[in-house]
Amino acid sequence: FSYCPNLKRVTIGKGIETLLGGLDLSLGLKELIFRGDAPKAPANIDKCKEATIYRQPGAKGWRSTWGGRPVRLLSEKPQGPRSGVSGRD
Repeated sequence: FSYCPNLKRVTIGKGIETLLGGLDLSLGLKELIFRGDAPKAPANIDKCKEATIYRQPGAKGWRSTWGGRPVRLLSEKPQGPRSGVSGRD
């Protein structure tokens, strides 16, 4: 999702082990939703200063932050109008 400055939300499916680059070019990103275990964080995740990471309960490898960004359970995600791009929620 490189070069997507208007992208607000991305859902990452199960089985992803690493995210490579591109996040620094998606500076409008507000939410990354992970359906599986914690992948290795890319070095440039810190460029997404407004992004919150949401994860499934029971997923492994997660801590309170991921690449310096806060991690919350998906059930803690505020409900509101859908924006951005995502997979099935």
